[in-house]
Amino acid sequence: MQLRAAVIGVVLAGGAVACSSADPSLRMTSPRDGEQVTSPVRVEVELEDFELGPAGSFAEDKGHLHVLVDVGCVEPGRSIPGGEGYVHLQLGEPSAEIELEPGEHTLCVQAGDGTHVALDLSDRVTIEVVE
Repeated sequence: MQLRAAVIGVVLAGGAVACSSADPSLRMTSPRDGEQVTSPVRVEVELEDFELGPAGSFAEDKGHLHVLVDVGCVEPGRSIPGGEGYVHLQLGEPSAEIELEPGEHTLCVQAGDGTHVALDLSDRVTIEVVE
């Protein structure tokens, strides 16, 4: 599987995301679970009470996103690897376009801290890419 990601527009719940005392949440708004899509697949995320920043940013409730393709989410506290199936949105992007082959795929969007350590902040969907 060869993955290629491109940064696309910003999709944040309510505009800018600010930290607060509430628990952070993450929800993949596109694609939806069970949806048939064409490639490239547009992945969009809404975040609440979590600030996006570039890899290397260190602050509570701040980090960057990862799109994990057909590899499952990473256990919180473990490092999110690179390589096949792992797309790192290292500049703090809340969305991406990913080239996928036709067939069924499971996507997990997961937040990580500044050093790519997985946070307990993720959402997953299963989609079918059609030609």
